[in-house]
Amino acid sequence: MAATPTNEELARTLDDLFYAAHQSAMYAYWCLVRLPVESSLNHIGIREAGVYFSNGLIEASLLFVRKSAEFFKPKQPHDKPDTLYAYLYLPDWRGVWIVSPDDMYTELHKRVAHLSIQGVRYGKKEWPLIKMTRDTVDQWITFFERLPSSPVFKEADISSMIADRNDALKYVLAGIDRLLEQKNEC
Repeated sequence: MAATPTNEELARTLDDLFYAAHQSAMYAYWCLVRLPVESSLNHIGIREAGVYFSNGLIEASLLFVRKSAEFFKPKQPHDKPDTLYAYLYLPDWRGVWIVSPDDMYTELHKRVAHLSIQGVRYGKKEWPLIKMTRDTVDQWITFFERLPSSPVFKEADISSMIADRNDALKYVLAGIDRLLEQKNEC
């Protein structure tokens, strides 16, 4: 059985956590730059590449939204000891479901993390991806704002580094909010 990570190991995952936060927003990034990229692809004669870019970014974002949902969820008795959860960094973390645990989480797991027959049997799923992305990035920002008080970092002052990186996520969140205001699902 795998051992629960030590505080030293958890401290070394900080870059990975920021990576996951930004990757969960990949589709929103795409929506913000899509038109000039597609125009360039059309100009050089590979029009269909835009669809593959878009689909790949949708899948990547959904996968990172799912990873984030698992990271932020409430503590459960059967949590795997080698999986990272927000409560390992913040002992008073009560957990949040950024997607519905009963259907959306299961659907994400089945349809995105595995090759499955779900699409053929039940049709393609329309994901509210911009809203899911917004909820996910907002939760990452909240988590990172609380992180300097974590016992994991009691020996290090990470406040300014966290603030700088969180500013980048807040900028992304502002872009996502613009997409939502425009009712732009890309």
